[in-house]
Amino acid sequence: MMSGDNISNKSKILNLSPFLDNKGVMRVGGRLENSQLPYSGKHPIILPSKEENIEWSFIPPRSPNWGGLWEANIKAFKYHFKRVAGNSKFSYEELLTLTTQIEAILNSRPLTPLSADVDDLEVLTPAHFLIGRPITAIVEPSLIDFETNRLSVWQRITKSVQTIWKRWSLSYLNGLQQRKKWVVNNENLKIGDMVLIREENLPPCKWLLGRVIALYPGQDNKVRVVDVKTSKGN
Repeated sequence: MMSGDNISNKSKILNLSPFLDNKGVMRVGGRLENSQLPYSGKHPIILPSKEENIEWSFIPPRSPNWGGLWEANIKAFKYHFKRVAGNSKFSYEELLTLTTQIEAILNSRPLTPLSADVDDLEVLTPAHFLIGRPITAIVEPSLIDFETNRLSVWQRITKSVQTIWKRWSLSYLNGLQQRKKWVVNNENLKIGDMVLIREENLPPCKWLLGRVIALYPGQDNKVRVVDVKTSKGN
């Protein structure tokens, strides 16, 4: 379906009126569309019958402490969202647009390199698990320094997204930086390591990545200076 092909008339799922949602997940269509059920109830996910590698894990209701890392990301989103857009007035459609763009930001973060090739700067992101590819976003002019009352509805949403991105990405990068006491030996960087570089004024969903191509150890054999290759060059 993702390639535009029709489902075979002999397929067993044809009677389910399958369709792909905006994340590329196959769901059931049909007569429950106008019911009062939540979206997941009206359109359940269709899974392969022979799939043995899926194990569903559920946490108790109203128990975010069970969620671990993903709940920490939700907490970070709520923290910045409340401070940036908490007093703003949005319609349902405007709020949905805003939260969808913030969702893209959270799912664009790099997790791990896709290969050990020094020339490969591709990384695995949460978006790969959702839509099978990295997030792409249109670069908009920065509106952070503009007064809100001078902006259109779309520009107000864009300004909120850019402000949340600037705040969240900074706190995210700070959280990745390990600060161990001097009594603990940190592992030295190695040639070929993927690094995430802090860069000011990057647009939402854009991360500056690089590969270590040269090391400059100090007298104590600790590496504090390196050469990094990025998509812009060395």
